[in-house]
Amino acid sequence: MSINSSIKDGEGTSRLAGVTVDHALKVTQVEERAIYLSPEILTRRKLFIDFLRRLSDDSNDMNVDGSSTAQEFVLVAAESGVRWIDRIRVIIEGNNFDLSASGDFRRWGSVAASPGLTNGTELHVEQGGVTTGIFAESVKTMGDLFYYQSGYENFINAVDSQADFLSIDLQMPVTVALPLGVGDRIVCTINDNLVDADFLKFQMIVSGYQEIGSDE
Repeated sequence: MSINSSIKDGEGTSRLAGVTVDHALKVTQVEERAIYLSPEILTRRKLFIDFLRRLSDDSNDMNVDGSSTAQEFVLVAAESGVRWIDRIRVIIEGNNFDLSASGDFRRWGSVAASPGLTNGTELHVEQGGVTTGIFAESVKTMGDLFYYQSGYENFINAVDSQADFLSIDLQMPVTVALPLGVGDRIVCTINDNLVDADFLKFQMIVSGYQEIGSDE
């Protein structure tokens, strides 16, 4: 059983598609003149959501010290199929978001001795040996994140000693494909001591679709 729909490929060409009962998207038309693929070779995609993770320990906690040795948090290709990523959500939770002269978005968490971080946090895509920055330059303050937001941000400013919460969506201008076996990846690099920022949480969540086989 499936619910018929249509999608557009990267060139804007419409294709018939179906959504299966297990919530997978499968392309059922390869030509506009209704030429169909056999069920054995249908391309199926499932929703993909995961954190950027440090490869050494699979951690998604980005409150790390990268001041002497840069710390990378990455998303790589799956063991099969292709990952298509179109959004990254930045999540920050902490106690230092109060909008006052001594504590505002001109710093990074509780790092207030100087205006923000010294080196900054980088976010980029590596495709075919070419590196493209998602951040045009290193992010050194929480306010810098707003340069890259894509129509959605959620800021909850608590009172007194309660934790504050900030989430910002970064929409990719072009969907990022991570094919198997070519070494492409999405990378966030921490170049400062973010342990000093005293965040309760600092994470990045990537979302998009994962190609899967017919038997998955």
